[in-house]
Amino acid sequence: MFRTSALVSSLFFTMGNPAFSQASEDVVLLARSFIGHCVQNVGRVDKVASAARSFGWNELEGDMKDMLAPQNPNVDYSGWMVADEGQIPFLLGTSSAVLDGVDYSICVVANPDAPVDDVLSEIRKLMTFGQQIDNVEEAGQRYRVWSTNALAKNSFVSAIDAPKMGIFGGTISLSAPTEK
Repeated sequence: MFRTSALVSSLFFTMGNPAFSQASEDVVLLARSFIGHCVQNVGRVDKVASAARSFGWNELEGDMKDMLAPQNPNVDYSGWMVADEGQIPFLLGTSSAVLDGVDYSICVVANPDAPVDDVLSEIRKLMTFGQQIDNVEEAGQRYRVWSTNALAKNSFVSAIDAPKMGIFGGTISLSAPTEK
């Protein structure tokens, strides 16, 4: 199974905040950021990158970029710290990968404190998830994948967190065939 690894590794060196309120404004903001950047630009990470540059978000560089990069060093990857005043900071990342001979665009939002399950609940209010196609726990990390074929053929949402280790925040990504 294809594993979305962009922006994952760094989140797990920080312990999430289990006291985060279930329907907090920050959870809603993170869900809406995922919808606005990733879902509404499905298959078009070039548009996500253009938005990040237009808004003047700080692109990850040096050790931070290296630490957050996908495991495969040949993957095209970019990431930004989104820290608008008065709002929850989060990481926004894009990468490209080949899955079964098809070019995929991957868009990720990540925050170590916003509980992934709460963010997913908010996202589900705005979009439809299809069948769950993977649910794996390994080395304390939980990895789940749902089909989103109603959004784009062969697309899927992935969520990674580590609640058994007390890490409730994590990453949520959308992977879809790249639109040309």
